[in-house]
Amino acid sequence: MEWARTLLADRLASFARGVYDIQLDARSSELGRAYERGNVVALGYPIDAIPSDVRLDEDLQRIAGLLGDVYAADVSAPGETAPEVADVVTAAEEVAEPRRRRPGRGYRLNTAERLAIEQHAVRLACQYLEELQFTTIKDVGSTESYDIDARKEGQRLYVEVKGTVSAGAEVILTKAEVDLHKACYPNTALIVVHSITLARGEKPVASGGILTVISPWAPGDAALTPIAYRYAVEGH
Repeated sequence: MEWARTLLADRLASFARGVYDIQLDARSSELGRAYERGNVVALGYPIDAIPSDVRLDEDLQRIAGLLGDVYAADVSAPGETAPEVADVVTAAEEVAEPRRRRPGRGYRLNTAERLAIEQHAVRLACQYLEELQFTTIKDVGSTESYDIDARKEGQRLYVEVKGTVSAGAEVILTKAEVDLHKACYPNTALIVVHSITLARGEKPVASGGILTVISPWAPGDAALTPIAYRYAVEGH
């Protein structure tokens, strides 16, 4: 929680009514203690002096604004898993273990947000390849197991593009992507567009980003971590 308080330091400096240590005295479950440990800042009201609806609405909007700042920045928090990776893990667990409850676990990016990030990353990757004087650059991600087919002077490059709002330490690869880039090496490249800014909303907009380029590229087994397995049941 110190990370979040440091992030909000300027705004919390003028938040005189903020409460930083809360005691809920919850005895029936661990949930109360989890709230106590996870509290960044709270507002408290005496039980016999609940403020007006207008005041409550003002307080709620202020707290919601602080929470929005934390959510917008949480992808860069120390040790934070990239949302794209976290969502794939969540999906795999939901399919494999549908009965298991996962309090607080949900998808961090929706379909429109993922698409906005991906399309923006591909655009930046195409611009980068143009600067390298590739004369034919095709976005083939909707039909192939790689994203961009780039060619110049008899050279063909199979390019995998990954976009992320995180720092880009991890990305998701499918088995088909791994197999293709191993088979086509050394005519391969990985372009990770990380630290993308995402403006959420009905029509999310992705902007910015920093390119990390590896070429030639073949995914090394030591750098791959399985998230789920497909198991052939004996006797079938």
